[in-house]
Amino acid sequence: MNPKPRRLSPSLVIAVLALVLALGGSAYAAKRYLITTSKQIAPKALKEITALVAPQSGTGTTGAPGPQGPRGEKGPDGNKGPEGDKGPTGDKGPTGSPGGGGGSSSSVEWAVVASDGTLARSSDASIVAQKLPVDEGTYTVTFTHDVTECAYEATIGKPNTDAAEDPGFVTVVHLAETEVGGEEGKGVLVQTYGTTGILANKGFHLSVFC
Repeated sequence: MNPKPRRLSPSLVIAVLALVLALGGSAYAAKRYLITTSKQIAPKALKEITALVAPQSGTGTTGAPGPQGPRGEKGPDGNKGPEGDKGPTGDKGPTGSPGGGGGSSSSVEWAVVASDGTLARSSDASIVAQKLPVDEGTYTVTFTHDVTECAYEATIGKPNTDAAEDPGFVTVVHLAETEVGGEEGKGVLVQTYGTTGILANKGFHLSVFC
């Protein structure tokens, strides 16, 4: 007995037709919109896709510095550069102020006197020496000009070269005009002593610096 053929229902026909259309449309879309190069993707979309596929990691923490390496050998000395050009001569400076004025000229007068008051020799023949009778070892020497503001220097010594004077001391001072043998401002009083400090007659050499 032959079976009775079944009729296709409308819903089945519609479903099959939809499937055929769907498959055909997918093939068409795949052929038309198949992506074969990155140029077919918008730059903005490509950037977002790249960020999703390989996101960048953050910067890591800086590690501790390693130990210092050994000091390298000293390199060879470099060549000496050429000498620079000589600079121009500077301007001449102003003339300095003059130095101190010249000192006043000085004069020296002297006299060599024997132990008895005799003038043996002197820088001027007008110089007068005498032994005062008041005390032993007391002499005056009168010069040719005022010696009030001068310096006096005396040394024990005989006037000749045959022997040395006995040791002793000598003092000098300006002779006041009121003293015996004084002449206003021109005299020097000399006194000689033995080693015991007692006045004694001795020869002397006297210099006056003015």
